[in-house]
Amino acid sequence: MRIALAVFVLFAIALLVTIVIASGQEDVLTAMRVIGGDPWGLVTLIDLFCGLFFAALWIGAVEADRRVATLGIALLFVLGNLVTAVYLLLRARHATGLRELLTARRALFGGAG
Repeated sequence: MRIALAVFVLFAIALLVTIVIASGQEDVLTAMRVIGGDPWGLVTLIDLFCGLFFAALWIGAVEADRRVATLGIALLFVLGNLVTAVYLLLRARHATGLRELLTARRALFGGAG
């Protein structure tokens, strides 16, 4: 699990840094219009949103606290896979293996809501 934790941390840091850098250059809506105007850019955006949708389904399935699940899913569509990386990192703290990390239904912060 240590390798998985390191990967989740690296991805979260990389995403956070690139979000901050990109935000200083251009707002996200302008960038999405430019990206969406290119055929492969549109494919990339559709692929991203499909992946976010599947991540949202997974969070909804494994998170026992409905409030955390709702907040996580909402943030997923604002902050993207940064939320996925942080959610996996937080879940990994209590997982003994990959199967438990990805399939065990439990509340992220201990309580159920």
